[in-house]
Amino acid sequence: YCLVGPLGAPFHHQSVAMDDPAPQQQEEALVRNLVLSVCDLKQHGEAPSPRFGATALTIGTRLYLFGGCDEKKAYNDVHLLEIEHMKWTALQATGATVAPRIGHGLCLHAPAEGDVPQLLAFGGMQAGNEGGDGARPTFLAQLEGYAVKPGPITDEAFVFQTSDLVWAPLADSGRPSARWLHSIARAKSGSVDATIVYGGASDYQATNVLSDLHVLDVSSGSWSSP
Repeated sequence: YCLVGPLGAPFHHQSVAMDDPAPQQQEEALVRNLVLSVCDLKQHGEAPSPRFGATALTIGTRLYLFGGCDEKKAYNDVHLLEIEHMKWTALQATGATVAPRIGHGLCLHAPAEGDVPQLLAFGGMQAGNEGGDGARPTFLAQLEGYAVKPGPITDEAFVFQTSDLVWAPLADSGRPSARWLHSIARAKSGSVDATIVYGGASDYQATNVLSDLHVLDVSSGSWSSP
C-alpha cells in the first residue's frame, strides 16, 4: 500500500505493509488481500490532505498516518484508515504538544504483553509556514510553490495511545542524537522487545548522513548503541 508523496517527484513516498496474520487468520487474510488488490480503493470519510514527509503504520487492519507537509503548511495531525472499509477518520489527539514535522520515524510501541497498541514517533524536522532558522532543503526548493520553512531537527520521542488518543513524551534514557529521514522499526522475538533506529541526516540539506545504529529496550526504556 503506497500513499503520500509529492506528485511527479521521485522521493519520499510512504509505503506500508499489512501485518502478518496469525495462522488461523491466514485464509481470511488471503481473501481480504485479494479483494483489496482488485478494487479501486475508493476512499471514504475525512481523508487527509495531500502531503509528503508523513509516516504511516498499520496495526492489523488499521492504518495510522502522522504529520508531513504540503506546499503551504506542515502538520501534526493523526489520521486513521480502516482498511477493510477504506474509511478515513481525523483523530482528535490530546495530551503533549507535538510540533508539526516531516521526515520523522513512526513504529509500533507496546511496553507490555497485552497492552493496547501505541505509536512511537521519533525525531524529524520540525517545520512550519513562518519563522524557521535555516534555508529550505534543496529537494524542497525544487518543488515549485513550496513555502514550508524548516525548524529544528529534533531528538524528541512521543508515544501515542491509540485507545484514548493521547500523546505523551517517551520515558527513556540515552536517546539517539537529533535526526530526520531515518529508519525505525520494532523487533520482537521471544523475550526480546526492541525498537531500532538507523541512520538519517542531522542537517537540513541531508548532506551529513548518519550510519549509526541505536536500540531501545522497550521494557526498560534504555537506549544502547551496539
